[in-house]
Amino acid sequence: ASATLYRHLGFSVTKLGGTSSLLTVSNLQLLLTDPPQAEDKALLLTGSRDLPSDIDGLLVRPLSPDLDIEYREVTHSNGVVRAEALVIRSPDWQRTKSAFERLGIMEAKAREDIYPGLRLSFFQAGTPDRSLILELVAPLEPPGVDVPDLPAKLWGVTWQVRDDLSAARGAMILPATLSPSRKAVQPGRQIATLKDAGSTGMAMAFITPSPRLTPS
Repeated sequence: ASATLYRHLGFSVTKLGGTSSLLTVSNLQLLLTDPPQAEDKALLLTGSRDLPSDIDGLLVRPLSPDLDIEYREVTHSNGVVRAEALVIRSPDWQRTKSAFERLGIMEAKAREDIYPGLRLSFFQAGTPDRSLILELVAPLEPPGVDVPDLPAKLWGVTWQVRDDLSAARGAMILPATLSPSRKAVQPGRQIATLKDAGSTGMAMAFITPSPRLTPS
């Protein structure tokens, strides 16, 4: 996705040289390019063990050492402080769940009562101080034998902000806007989705902090 576009959404983006830039929050980094590359979205992972080339079709790439930099706090004018979740869509939740769990990424919770016909499940990834939720969205019923065997795909990201979404609304450059706030699945929180932003590469939502993390 384009670094310029993300700047227009109120993110601070660090130039790496050449055509690459890095968007950094406490638990996630996005590698951005100008102009955007046509390559499919991939997870950039670190680790000493051998990494698979994909997780149920979701592309995986080793993070280049020159990008594996120590986290330094970055202030974003849209109020974003961390990534709440990466949203992954799959035609077969059992298949994708098994692929995650083979890597030690275990399902923490599942819901079948939020959207008719869909199963939402949540996996805890990352380290204790830089944790990240992987949210898997898939049909409740397994696909039929006549349905194409499609891979899992990285579909979207939910950003957690520090306030009531006012900073995000004020930081965005038109035509990008946020939808009206609505109650989130998580109790006591509000969420809004990004609209008219062009090709960000992913669907985006912005969510208020947990009430227990909000100063009284």
